[in-house]
Amino acid sequence: MVSSIVVFTYSKRRTKSILHNRIQTLRAKNEKFGFRITDIELENFDIDDVNAVIMTMLSIDNDFQTLDLAEVCFKRTLGNPFFLIEFMKMLQAEGLLAFNLGIMKWVWDVSRIEDETMSTANVVYLLQSRMRRLPTDIQVLLQYAACLGSKFSLSTLEFVWKNHALQMMDGAESDIDGLLGVVGEENFVESCGEDDFRWVHDKVQEAALSLSNLVTPTFQLGLGICLYEGLDGPQVETQLFDVADLINKGNLTAKVDLAALNLRAAKKARNVAALQSAARYAANGIKQLPIDSWTTDRELALTLYSIGADMEWALGNIDAAEEYIRVVLDREECTEIEKVRLQVVKARILSAGQNRYKEAAEYGLVVLKKIGYKFIWQRSLLPVQALTLVTRTSSRLEKLPVEHFENLGIMTDRKYQAIVVMLHNVQRAAYNAKNIYLNIVTVCKIIEQQSFVFLLPLKCF
Repeated sequence: MVSSIVVFTYSKRRTKSILHNRIQTLRAKNEKFGFRITDIELENFDIDDVNAVIMTMLSIDNDFQTLDLAEVCFKRTLGNPFFLIEFMKMLQAEGLLAFNLGIMKWVWDVSRIEDETMSTANVVYLLQSRMRRLPTDIQVLLQYAACLGSKFSLSTLEFVWKNHALQMMDGAESDIDGLLGVVGEENFVESCGEDDFRWVHDKVQEAALSLSNLVTPTFQLGLGICLYEGLDGPQVETQLFDVADLINKGNLTAKVDLAALNLRAAKKARNVAALQSAARYAANGIKQLPIDSWTTDRELALTLYSIGADMEWALGNIDAAEEYIRVVLDREECTEIEKVRLQVVKARILSAGQNRYKEAAEYGLVVLKKIGYKFIWQRSLLPVQALTLVTRTSSRLEKLPVEHFENLGIMTDRKYQAIVVMLHNVQRAAYNAKNIYLNIVTVCKIIEQQSFVFLLPLKCF
């Protein structure tokens, strides 16, 4: 038996991060699968910790000697380790903390520090103070890099610098490697691969984004369009979230291709359990749909609405999910088969979301009847039908050779996909409603469809 330990580090404030969503999913499964999750929460420094850090930074052994400075630093930073380091750098840069070569030790004036740092409200202010001392080209580069997300590639940064930044600024430095080298020396970004860089802290990215009035919604839209139209397919896929975010922040008229871009982002976010992000991309994609999309791009519209409803339901936003469902079910252009993907979500809301299992089962039966699949003989004969189907299904399964299952094809017919998906929903609802006979009948029908006919794709809806 091999044992493994996996260590994750993340900020609890960033509850929308992919890693946070993955950990929450693991928590829900730890009892079932028997693994253990141990949380080690790192709090901010207390006054003694701050004093110890300052003593180490200044090479001072006497804790009483640095206590007054530690008290000011603790008051200004609230013990945030990253904020503390940036605050100390700022004190040195402003001449409030200096090394006296005459007496060979660090000196400071606590009263002056208190007076001149009253407006230092947060670490972003400190970081921006450092950034504004850099040449203009580097300040602009920081803002472009910040728009590319928490992690960016050198090739992508070079692309936007050449195709967007240099067109906006006359006489700007074109040596991206040299500019990025200065940014690295300032400890704003760090290398995390052959061609990749990341911000050393999310606050550094936040500071760069709001460094000036350059990064407006119009600017972000233009940059997003530049990336979307200029990068090749794999590059756009790598930067998909960042490209979609930039475009979504701008004021844009409805465009089908950008609605499709948001759909790709929604699917990608859903696949990594980033439910809130998936819901947001679906909502933005719906906003980008043209007025005639139900006629010209119905599949795109249906998929966006179904993902939006599914994600909102998963997040517990039942009203938002039901509004998506209502819009689709009210569309006369949509066939009963096309509406099933939203009706599946409705059935889940009734069942898993509201514990109305009996109503969910009945709803599923009505939907199946509408799409031409009526499999219940008579309610009074349900026990007889259950016994008959169990006997018949088990007998047929026993006669099938192994090769039959190896050669089963994938079900591609949308009607049969809809039937099987809704049968699964009816079966779960019947089981939870303790409707034994309906549960047995639906199980047999699912086996009948998937064992004797075709296999159902994992993500057909």
